[in-house]
This record gives sequence, C-alpha cells and structure tokens, in this order.
Amino acid sequence: MKLPAPPRQPLDAAQRELLLEIVAELRGMIEASVSLNGERQQLKELAESLRERRLHMAQLADNRGLESYHPRPELLNDFLPTSPVTGRFNPLAPPLQVKQVGERILGEAVLGNAYEGPPGCVHGAIVAALYDQLLAIANVRCGAAGPTAQLNVSYHRPTPLHQLLEFSAWVEEQEGRKITLKGECHVAGERVTSCEALFIRFDG
Repeated sequence: MKLPAPPRQPLDAAQRELLLEIVAELRGMIEASVSLNGERQQLKELAESLRERRLHMAQLADNRGLESYHPRPELLNDFLPTSPVTGRFNPLAPPLQVKQVGERILGEAVLGNAYEGPPGCVHGAIVAALYDQLLAIANVRCGAAGPTAQLNVSYHRPTPLHQLLEFSAWVEEQEGRKITLKGECHVAGERVTSCEALFIRFDG
C-alpha cells in the first residue's frame, strides 16, 4: 500500500482547533439546511450570504493542510481525519466518537435530521458506512489493515434519530490474509443492527 503524500504546509495545533470550529459550524449548517423554511427574500439573502462565504473559503482551499492518513493518531477518529464517515475535520461525517476498550472498537453518536432515511430513522446506508469504518479501525488496530471485501448488515429494528447509538466492532477470526469482523449497535440496551464483514489484509 502506498501511503498518500503529506500536506505541503501542515497545520499547527492552533490552526487545527480553529478548523474544528469551522467544521462544527458547517455541520450545524448542514443539519439546519434540511429543515429550512422562510420567505423568498429571506432565502435569497441567505443564499447570497452563503455564496460569499463559499467563495472566501475557496480562496483558502488551494493547499491542503491535513494529512489524508495518520498511522498512529491520539484519537481514533484521526486515522482518516477527513473521512466522510468518521473524520473530525469533515462536516459531512456523522458526529461519531470512536475509542478502543480492550480488543473492541466502540463508537457513540446521536444523529440528527441530516441523516434521516425513513421518517424519524437513520438511513440504512449511513448505518452501513459507520460499520464499515469502525470495522476498518478494528482491523488496523489488530495489525491487519486492508480493504473491505464483504459487508453484510442485518437491520433488526429501525435505528432512531436523536437517540444515543452505541456501536461495537471486533475481530472475530483471522485466517491467512482473510479477517472476519463483527459489529453491533444498541439503543437504550436494545440491539437494532448487527453486521459481519470480510477484510483482506494487505500483502506484505
């Protein structure tokens, strides 16, 4: 596996904290955007204001300051810091907080309206994406990094919005380069989804 080149001008700690503030505001805007309502003039003014901000941001976006991959991050969310699934620096990513307890990778999140599928429920594709990333992190932490070959998710009950989702992922079995992993998600102690996946360890 060839690792991506480091950024040309890496951000320092203070810059990263400011970037996290920007991302938090953008995430809040995404959440609000799916419920917008207002008079025509209000919406027009909002669109114009956002266009100005977007153009301003584009002027600062010509020299990536974050690494694409961090092999030994202090926070597990920073393995892939701009991942659209778990990256702290990507406003598209659900606010999933990841940690390791023993041999398991745990994730907690409360997902809002931006991730809605069926009314009042998290979209199933979002659930699958969260599993894929958590299992990948579990794979890396056991020293068997590699791509997903299969991912099967069982949806036992609807996954609710605005409630704490508690994920768990772990390595079940290793056979040569084939790694079998499993995961579960509980809400208020009740299992709502589970999964099983096959990853293939990078050769060498």
